[in-house]
Amino acid sequence: MELHQFRQAVRYHDNPEVRVVRHMAGQLYQVELQQAQGESSLLKNRGKPQLFRSLDAVYNVLRHVGVHRAYLVQTVPHDEVVGRQAMYSSPLSSHIPLVF
Repeated sequence: MELHQFRQAVRYHDNPEVRVVRHMAGQLYQVELQQAQGESSLLKNRGKPQLFRSLDAVYNVLRHVGVHRAYLVQTVPHDEVVGRQAMYSSPLSSHIPLVF
């Protein structure tokens, strides 16, 4: 989903869930929009997933499109490597609220 599509989706949905996904291994962030139908879309730039090197960069883009709250989701590859169930979808254990 390109930035202009992301802006429209946020504007026309009642309560969109925006997730900032942090990849622990590379210290990179991606922005994901969880839609009501259960579908999720990554923020893209020219057809490729947009990566951010800091939360400040994510905040600036999200403020620009009118988003003032999101959830930080941290992925930990260790859980999957050792055979534990990854708990990324559990809101209480993996979603950290962000307000900006």
